[in-house]
Amino acid sequence: MGLLGEMTRTAFKFNKNGAPIRVSKDKILQLLQDNIKDENISISAVEFHDGLLIVTGSVKKITMTINFSMSLVPECTQNRIIHFRVKKVKPFHCNWLNKKLLKNKSPYVFYSNEIISFDLNQIEKIKSVPIGNLKNIEIKDGMLIVKIGL
Repeated sequence: MGLLGEMTRTAFKFNKNGAPIRVSKDKILQLLQDNIKDENISISAVEFHDGLLIVTGSVKKITMTINFSMSLVPECTQNRIIHFRVKKVKPFHCNWLNKKLLKNKSPYVFYSNEIISFDLNQIEKIKSVPIGNLKNIEIKDGMLIVKIGL
């Protein structure tokens, strides 16, 4: 088979299956920490567990500090943006807390109507793939696995 045939077969395989890219919790933590411009908010950890993205941290409110945990479920993808639905916030589910945490001041993390979106093209591994969009998302083995395809 010639070079053109091999390239066509590779492109077809890329389109059908997508290329899996593993995104660590540290990369997601970095995206969130870069998004927060308020000195009263601290994101301390990101975990992947049972198909959920779990974000923990604290918010200073007047004279007290409120520790929180936010559970997010992968919802869908659009281009190279991944959308998560807010499933649960501890100690209480409060929209002001969500808005305070995720003000739309970042070009790559957005919050609207209980949906948090991350532009994963800010991650070097994904940015280095010149073509394709996110086709599939999965949380598995402590990693976020995204597939990029045509």
